[in-house]
Amino acid sequence: MEHRLDYYIDSINAIQKERARAADPNGGTCLLTGRKAAIETSHTLARATHDVTQLEWAWGMKKGTFYVHTRYSLLFLRADWHTLFDKNMWMLIPNKNDLKVLENATARLEKETEQYTMALEEATSGLQGESNPSAKPSFEDVKRPEFGNLFNKNEYEYHFVPMPNMEEAICRYGGPNFDKHKEFKFPYHTLGTLKSHIKPHFVVYNAGKKLMFQGTKAFQNQIFPQNQVYPDRSTLITVQFLYLKWIAIVVPEDFVDHQNEAEQGSDEDHNNHES
Repeated sequence: MEHRLDYYIDSINAIQKERARAADPNGGTCLLTGRKAAIETSHTLARATHDVTQLEWAWGMKKGTFYVHTRYSLLFLRADWHTLFDKNMWMLIPNKNDLKVLENATARLEKETEQYTMALEEATSGLQGESNPSAKPSFEDVKRPEFGNLFNKNEYEYHFVPMPNMEEAICRYGGPNFDKHKEFKFPYHTLGTLKSHIKPHFVVYNAGKKLMFQGTKAFQNQIFPQNQVYPDRSTLITVQFLYLKWIAIVVPEDFVDHQNEAEQGSDEDHNNHES
């Protein structure tokens, strides 16, 4: 697996934070509490991400355009909730429609990649055991769905999902002077959906990675009651399935070796396929 350390050793600069704040429907307040004090910027896709090339391929990106500090991966949290997020104590789950979009796109990617692999094997072996270099397919022939273009809304809905050992209560503030609040305790069933500008594929990667450590069997009825339609344990299985597909899919060697000289050190516009 290729590790491109230069893509995540730097910290978030002020410009990226401001871009994220401008895109955030909550105006840079804490996603969970609504407060403005002690706010930190959190990555849904960690700075120490090692699956760079895998994600570039799986998400339909150009080689070398992965940018971990993109505004669409940055959310605002109060310091204590940021710490709990990074310690895998809670995660976000996209709504059903957005998750279905990712399922369909991933299925298309798998089909396209399989066709490429078959064509490559045919060109390499040949009918008489001889290779045919002229017929060898290129990764550019693979019609990969561009995940950055799948989601063009200004905000998305997410569900808060705690780990089974969560204890902290969420005090959610509102009113013109933040003088009113409601308290939500484990398992936070009445919290409702949360709105954010971050894009669903970043959220699914984050949740899928956490589930690899926790395991879906740990989520019993105290988190998902029997009458809850979405999200439920089957939702978590889908999230984990997508994560595993993205990090395990076979990446063509010519994509791995490809260099986009003009793209290296890319900004988030490349990462999200914006013009």
